[in-house]
Amino acid sequence: GVWLIMIDPFTLLYDVGFGLSFGATLGILMMERYRRSVSETSWFWKKIWPLISLTLGASLGSLPVIFYHFGTLSIGSFFAYIFIGPVVGMNLLMSVIYLLSHMIFPDTFLYYLGYIPYGLSSFIIFIASFFAGAWIWTLPGILAATIPPILLFVWCMLFLKQEQEIILLWVQKGQSSQHRFQDL
Repeated sequence: GVWLIMIDPFTLLYDVGFGLSFGATLGILMMERYRRSVSETSWFWKKIWPLISLTLGASLGSLPVIFYHFGTLSIGSFFAYIFIGPVVGMNLLMSVIYLLSHMIFPDTFLYYLGYIPYGLSSFIIFIASFFAGAWIWTLPGILAATIPPILLFVWCMLFLKQEQEIILLWVQKGQSSQHRFQDL
């Protein structure tokens, strides 16, 4: 990301994909660290929270970019991601298996094997279309200009605070911060 920004600084302002991917990655890292720090033993925290936290982290991390470039937010997308998130990985895996198996298996087998990625893709499209126009919130003009930088600042400060706590923990243990990545 730093290399890309050094080549073209306008990437930060005009490349939506760059902002969304880095924002989502930052959100996932922050949410995963939070999820690991909570030591609850309830059923919700063990089974459901890992699925929700990944989606919630990506959504919250990309929120400043969405507000900046589009000025709207679909509240229904948070719910759609919860249903779609686990299915996307399975769909990708089955699609790759389907594409690679065409060299080995006959066409009849591939015809029936293709129903699996087709069904998963149909489910994703159904959920996406169900939540497509649900609860769209449009920011007024002045808020669309002020909220994204504030959110970006808050996310970065939270991330740096987490990094500071990790470094201080390693210093207290008597280990240098150079070696902290070995255990991660």
